[in-house]
Amino acid sequence: MNKHELLTPKQRAAIEALLTEKTKRAAASKAGVTERAVYKWLQDPIFKSALIEAEAAARNEIKRRIIKRAENLADTIADIMESEDIPPAVRLSAAARLGDLFFRSDDQADLEQRITALEEGLHDRG
Repeated sequence: MNKHELLTPKQRAAIEALLTEKTKRAAASKAGVTERAVYKWLQDPIFKSALIEAEAAARNEIKRRIIKRAENLADTIADIMESEDIPPAVRLSAAARLGDLFFRSDDQADLEQRITALEEGLHDRG
């Protein structure tokens, strides 16, 4: 059974709102639930896992969009790196920062998935 099938319509709405709103309060309002309900659901391993999956799907969509523009991105970085008008430290910093952001995003998603799996395992045992 899909984790999303275990959620109520309000929980699914809350997940969608958590993806788009800046605060949990705003997400709760958009989903038509109380902020307390959102905080309670965030403690539930199934809800949290479904949220993490939704966040991962959103990140993956962004990655797909970046990949589509990867050639332009690589050209821009190459232009910056090869430009004598830009200080070497700036050129190196920009390239390093871009790589850092991309790989940190993957690492964070992996850690979140592992923690949720562990929480689900503990929940199933208890």
